Amino acid sequence: MKHFIVLIFFSLSIISAQTQKGKATYKLKHPQIDVVDTTKKPSTMGKQITESIKTAQELIAFNLAFNNKESVFYREEKLYTNLDKFTKGMIDILSKGNYYSNIATNEKLKSTSFDNKNYIVNIYQPQPWKITDTTKTILGYTCHKATLTKTNKKTTKDYTVEAWFSKDIPYYFGPDEYNGLPGLILELKLNPKQTIYCASVQLQTKKNKLLTKPTEGTYINSNEEFEDIVKTLASKAKQKH
Repeated sequence: MKHFIVLIFFSLSIISAQTQKGKATYKLKHPQIDVVDTTKKPSTMGKQITESIKTAQELIAFNLAFNNKESVFYREEKLYTNLDKFTKGMIDILSKGNYYSNIATNEKLKSTSFDNKNYIVNIYQPQPWKITDTTKTILGYTCHKATLTKTNKKTTKDYTVEAWFSKDIPYYFGPDEYNGLPGLILELKLNPKQTIYCASVQLQTKKNKLLTKPTEGTYINSNEEFEDIVKTLASKAKQKH
């Protein structure tokens, strides 16, 4: 009997170990573009920007590969055909860079490129989430609301990031650089103009090849340092023209 119980425990441990990884798919939503001021006649450029954002957000999908300690958030690679250059550019703007997180080592890296050069940027910062009692259901999972206060670097004004996470999916990750909550983030409201929402979640046993720490590129100590590099390179490029 004891051997039978040990065998059951061992089997359950194997199953648990096999399913301690997964993949979630996310989409973008910009609610402000659905609001039209009928008292104003939109410009041609304004119409083009609005339509390009709508088209881009419908086409873009992100994947979050994760296990118990690591995650990688990246844009799903697709071949976009019959798109104008403006819309293709909007897709690149809305989905620039991949994010790697490791909660065991407190690592958070952004892998991106600028001026045909690859960079690995250290973007780790503590995220003091405030978990509330407010709940709602997303994809059949009970989700809890959490908020995070951040400061806009340009205006120096505070704003609130709103996350909805589910303890039923006990992984500490989410879209972009956001993580640290006791459950997978299924919806993330970055500001009144942009929301990232989860379209599907799959727990899986197969290894995801993209769940690896980025190594190709120049390492940058902070996001501020990377922004300074971008400004310098952009200024030099402008001077040439």
